[in-house]
Formats: sequence, structure tokens, C-alpha cells
Amino acid sequence: MIQRQMGSLLLLASLSGCIPVVVGGGMAATTSVVGERRDLTSQMEDSWVAMKIRSRFVQSDQVRIGNVAVSVYNGKVLLTGSAINQEEVDEAIRIARETRGVTEVRSELKVQYVSPSELANDALITSKVKAQMMVDQDVHSLDVHVKTTKGVVYLTGEARTEQERSRAIYIAQRVPDVREVVSFIDIRPPVGSTEQPGRAAETAPAVAPGTTPAPASAGYEGNSGVASPDFSKTSGTVHESISPVAAPGTTTP
Repeated sequence: MIQRQMGSLLLLASLSGCIPVVVGGGMAATTSVVGERRDLTSQMEDSWVAMKIRSRFVQSDQVRIGNVAVSVYNGKVLLTGSAINQEEVDEAIRIARETRGVTEVRSELKVQYVSPSELANDALITSKVKAQMMVDQDVHSLDVHVKTTKGVVYLTGEARTEQERSRAIYIAQRVPDVREVVSFIDIRPPVGSTEQPGRAAETAPAVAPGTTPAPASAGYEGNSGVASPDFSKTSGTVHESISPVAAPGTTTP
């Protein structure tokens, strides 16, 4: 049992890309990204919630941890990746819902096969999207988290304005091999701003190489000098709506 637990923790650390830190003699959290607008406590709490969910996936006989990606931002969980059957999807959602610290669950987890070459291409797409956002002065890249499955890019995190969110979507659209962009980015304006907070799922097809979207009244023009299109608020490809968290008194890890 001890060997299995240790192996699980090592696997989780490698999958999440986080390095465990020891607090008070025990493993309590993971390192967080310096430079995010969120406070350090929120980052550490999200990292710990993600690790708890992955730990329960490892212990489950129905969920394949290597195929299910977990993103947590301010207690909101997004599941992406592939599943063998609907039972695996349902189990992954149930585990996420019942994990303490989770306030909302959305699932883009699909019953599908992802080949090794597709996995490699998805990793390349993710790295390219992140790299493009890092050099763009109009997007605070550390606040936008990126996951890719079969060419579909999922964005989570936060932006201060609608324009910043649209810009992040536009950047992802322009990366080669991106088939679609699904955004769950929150709008969190600075204190005193008149911008309305909130979030809606947004979907947009990729932009064909060499083409430029037509400017829209609600579009955005950043440093590139190219206007982003107007993205309508739709449910997009969301398969699991906002899910209730575990009922009070429910046993959670």
C-alpha cells in the first residue's frame, strides 16, 4: 500500500508538472506560478485540489489518469481528454464533483481515441499557443491556462477585459493545426473598473493560414494591427453544464 501511494504521488507530480513542497512535515501543496494576478494562496489551493482529483483518478479502476487532463482555476474544474466509454466520463465527473474545494465542474471529456502522434501534436500546439501569448503585450499569459485535445484548444483562467479575452482566443486560433478554440476565461476587471465580471463559454473555429478575420464592432485590435472577430457567447462544445458540488456532509478526501 505504501509503495502504491508513493508511486501515485510521483506519477501525479510528473503529470501535473508541479513540484511538491513540504509544509509542517507533510506534503501540503505544490509550487505555484509567480506572476499570476491571483494571490499565492489561491494558486496553491487550486494545485492541491487538482492533485487530490488526480490521486483519486489513480485509485479508481474506471479512470485512466494519463488520458484525463485536470485544470483547476479558483476552484472551478475543467476536465478534458479522452475516455474509453461514458462510464469513465461519468466517474471522472463524479470524482471531481465530490472533491473538497471544488465549486464547479465542467467537462469536455469525450469518448474518443487519441493516437500517440495526436498526443505529440497536441503538446506541440499547447506549447505554441503559450509561446505566442507570452510575447503578446495585450495578454497576461500567466493568467491563461491552455490544454489541447485532438487539435481543440481549451482556455481557462482570467482576463481583465473582454478585449483581452478575445485577444487570447484569437492568438490560439492563429496557431497551425488548431481546429477549434473553446474558452472558459473569466472576466475579472481591476478594482474600480466599469467592466462587467463574468464568463461564458466561447467557441471559435481556427483561422485558416494566410487569412485575416473581418473586423467586428466588438472586435479587438492589438499590437499585431489585426482585428479579432466578434465571438458570440454560446455553450459551444460543453457537454457537462455547471455541476453542483458535493452535498454538505458528503465524504470527500
